[in-house]
Amino acid sequence: VGMTGMPEAVLARERDLAYATIAVVVNHAAGRGESAAAIRLEGIEQLLPVIAETGVRVALENLPTWEAIPTELEMESLCSQYAPQGLRYWHDIGHGQVRQNLGFINQERWMERLQPYLAGTHIHDVIPPAMDHLLPPEGQVDFAALKKFAKGDIIRVIEPAPQTPGENVVEALRILRQAWE
Repeated sequence: VGMTGMPEAVLARERDLAYATIAVVVNHAAGRGESAAAIRLEGIEQLLPVIAETGVRVALENLPTWEAIPTELEMESLCSQYAPQGLRYWHDIGHGQVRQNLGFINQERWMERLQPYLAGTHIHDVIPPAMDHLLPPEGQVDFAALKKFAKGDIIRVIEPAPQTPGENVVEALRILRQAWE
């Protein structure tokens, strides 16, 4: 709820790349049992022919909450199963930091495990435990520790809160370049 594809859509247009958002409506009241997993697999399997036909790269993003679907374990399983057909992982650094702050994961460890499937990353900072979509240096994300994941052929998108002043984005870029050079 409340998330958009606008930063990605604008960047894709600037680079003359085809871009589309694919979303899944999830009924959390239905639980996280085997039926929920079967529904997700069925939805992904329905996308596979479209991925193959169009050459589109589809990436599933991590979410910050405890009921996030898929979890990191599920994400690893899905990517290992469907990566040959074009399914990838999209890591949101702020969401990963929130999950770490809440004690659900170790962000660096999961980024390491999921890096072979990494298509891109959303970049934003977090004030613990869960105030995200801030720009560096407003929060406490250790961006220098994530340097090895910022390299390579992945898309990197700064994802600030709405109404963030442009000068804050420029300062965040300077800080990230310094941390990742």
